[in-house]
Amino acid sequence: MKLYLLPSIILIPYVIGCQLLSTGDDNSENSAQIVEKTILVPDKTEHDFGDLTSGEEVAAIFGFTNNGNAPLIIEDIKAGCGCTNLKYPRHPIPPGERGSIEVTFDTRGRHGNQRQAVRVYSNGSEESILLVIRANVR
Repeated sequence: MKLYLLPSIILIPYVIGCQLLSTGDDNSENSAQIVEKTILVPDKTEHDFGDLTSGEEVAAIFGFTNNGNAPLIIEDIKAGCGCTNLKYPRHPIPPGERGSIEVTFDTRGRHGNQRQAVRVYSNGSEESILLVIRANVR
C-alpha cells in the first residue's frame, strides 16, 4: 500500500503546478502579435554655425529616418526662443522613409555665444528629441 502512495504524492503537486502555469490562452495567434512602433532617428542632433555677423539669418537642416514599422507623425516642435523659425513635415512619414526639420536662426539683436534648443515630439516616443544649434554672433 505504501508503494502506491509514494508516486501519488509526487505526481499530484506536479499536475497542480502545471495547471497553475497554463492559465494563459492557448490561442497562439494572439501571442505572436506584431507591435507597431515608430522610431525617429536623427542624422545629427547638433549644428554649429561658427562665427556669424549680427543680423544674419541662417538655417540648419536636421534629417531623420523612421526606423519603425508604423508611420511616424511629428506631433509638435517647440523652440527655445522667437529667434528660431521651424519647418517640418505635417504628414506621416512611412516606415523606412526620410524627412527633415529646418531650423532657421535669426541673429538680429544677438551677440556672443548662442545656444538654441528645439524639442521634437512625435508618436515614436513619450520623450522628446533635443536638437541644438550653436553660433558665435559678432
